[in-house]
Amino acid sequence: LRCPSPFWQEMSLNTPTTIQDALHRAADFARTEEEVRARNGVNPSYIQYEGGSKGVHNYQVESSGYEEPKEYEEELYCDFHKANGHSTAKCQELGQQLIAKLTEGTLKGNDQHEVMNMIMGGSQYCADNETAIEAYQCRADVYGNISAPAKPRLSSDPITFDEQDTEGLDQPHNDPL
Repeated sequence: LRCPSPFWQEMSLNTPTTIQDALHRAADFARTEEEVRARNGVNPSYIQYEGGSKGVHNYQVESSGYEEPKEYEEELYCDFHKANGHSTAKCQELGQQLIAKLTEGTLKGNDQHEVMNMIMGGSQYCADNETAIEAYQCRADVYGNISAPAKPRLSSDPITFDEQDTEGLDQPHNDPL
């Protein structure tokens, strides 16, 4: 709580009896502040909190950018947007105007975004310290030195012996093992 705030004064003068009472009063107070701000059209982009930012972002995100159009008509419906407020014909007409401006190149604020290449983070295979890199290199060397298995002998290959295979054996050789 900020000390000189109206909410602080309210809580000091009328101390809540339970935590639920305090939460409800805080929610009501926040809702009332938002309604007053909406009526006045004031939407601060920066709010200073007590104690500083302490490493976190200390700003309030502005609205999403969508504003209800000034010519909003509840009875009209757009099939494209699936919403009330304007007709499908008016939406298509506006789309055609936008396409025409794009092709002419007269639409402002349509700058092409530049490509920004970035390197983020370290290796996907190991940590970024020297020990981890050396350990990874050792593992890679071990896997690189392992030879591929020999071509497996297919069961359809014939098993036969020639005279060359019997060189150095005592003849007659009848031992099957």
